[in-house]
Amino acid sequence: DYSGMFVFARDLAKPAVGDIVTVTGFAGNYFGEIQLEAISIAVTSSGNPLPDPEVVAPADVANGGTRGEALEGVLVRVENVTVSAVDLPPGAGDSAPTNEFAIDAGLPVNDYLYFVDPQPLVGEQFASITGLLRYGNGAFKIEPRSDTDLVGGPASIASLLPSSVYLLEGTTTDALLAVSLVRPAGADETVSLVCAPDTVLTCPTSITITAGNQTAGVPLTGVLADPTAATVTASLNGSQMVADVLVYSDASTRIPAEVAPTDLVMAPSATSQVTLTLNVPAPSTGLDVTVTVPGGLATVPSPLSFAADELTYTFDVTSGAVEGTDTITFDIAGATLDLPLTVSQAAAGQGLIFTEYLEGVGGNRKAVEITNISGSAVDLSQCVVNLYRNGATAAGPSFTLSGTLAADGVYTLCNFDQGAPTQGCDQNDSGLTFNGDDALDLVCNTTELQDVIGQIGFQPSTGGWGTGTLSTKDATIHRSCTVLVGDRDGSDVFDPATEWVAGVQNDTTDLGTRTCP
Repeated sequence: DYSGMFVFARDLAKPAVGDIVTVTGFAGNYFGEIQLEAISIAVTSSGNPLPDPEVVAPADVANGGTRGEALEGVLVRVENVTVSAVDLPPGAGDSAPTNEFAIDAGLPVNDYLYFVDPQPLVGEQFASITGLLRYGNGAFKIEPRSDTDLVGGPASIASLLPSSVYLLEGTTTDALLAVSLVRPAGADETVSLVCAPDTVLTCPTSITITAGNQTAGVPLTGVLADPTAATVTASLNGSQMVADVLVYSDASTRIPAEVAPTDLVMAPSATSQVTLTLNVPAPSTGLDVTVTVPGGLATVPSPLSFAADELTYTFDVTSGAVEGTDTITFDIAGATLDLPLTVSQAAAGQGLIFTEYLEGVGGNRKAVEITNISGSAVDLSQCVVNLYRNGATAAGPSFTLSGTLAADGVYTLCNFDQGAPTQGCDQNDSGLTFNGDDALDLVCNTTELQDVIGQIGFQPSTGGWGTGTLSTKDATIHRSCTVLVGDRDGSDVFDPATEWVAGVQNDTTDLGTRTCP
């Protein structure tokens, strides 16, 4: 105990790992961290073996533990631990993203000396984590020094994706479905596979993810077309994932299965996009779907000509000048699907869109405003805002909304602290820690993308999209009221100048109230 200390060396020459040194300086307390502010550092010998880490229980060195103060600055090791939380919110003086995760007893593992990449998932196990015990930002935390300080536990499956795929009868491929581990395999890992029923779908009993790799394709053979999906189950060390595989053929019955949106509300003389999805991909000869609007309130293309193996078809619906209700009917050999249509001057657009974005300065001042422009109430409990940090293609934290949002209603999701006003916030969440170069999207009913701010999978080098005050960096921007549908392609280039207007930095005056700039 009390055998280590943080030395603040300022501009002095830094010693090497393994050096024994004599340090002269002043003891101090830097926001709770005990440190020695060095005046001089003299190396007396080099290349010495490092001390063995002190093996401790996480609860003993986490905040409130019995040994945190005694072991501050000491090399410690925790063993057989499980990740309990990721994307930890910033403590005092820190900023998001923290790149911290918590293990047993809530003990944080930080990136001050080494960034753990890929970041772990909740539930991931480590045989051991070694690092310096440090106090910073109001918490005791472990600081690993390199990848060798983290020894993984049993390998586990992170995903089996996509969760549902289509496979043509008589074909074999490993390009449709992939199994991924939480992190690259330290040694060859054998993943067990079960495909059922084997009269419909077969696969090998196992596949190997070789050392250093993280993902492998799953070989699948479509034996016999069946309207009921078969399943693939992948298992490894107690972790398990399941995916559906629907085997089809040219002879499979096709029906119009889904349409998005499920209720189309349009202003007169407007254009909206509709997407029709089949139950299985189109046959090799293609497929025509007849589309009719009995009341004539809108014009649509007909037929919709699906190319071979095409599953979805997106087309434009153009409303006429007359208001009223009607139906858009899709027909495949008598199998029909109806889309209710309302043409009304009160209907300004489609679905939900972001209408204000605030990425402020001075503490956490983050907010997005969401407006329902669909003309009918929306159940927000089926909607989430997803955050994509630093150019990530997979969502980091997600924020489920709540309540029912009436037509033309406004809902705000915020993270305000350090004295920032919270008026106008329907949901204040400390986990909403985006920066100007992080993308956000709004998704309802699991798969219905409503809108995007930024470009998913891309991180602008300037710290944000746009320039000056019309930017996602340190700025407030408002959506133009001429926008009738959100950005439903998260991969396309994002330029706020096309649909947004600059506001005043840190200004929350209009937050929660839709205003037209």
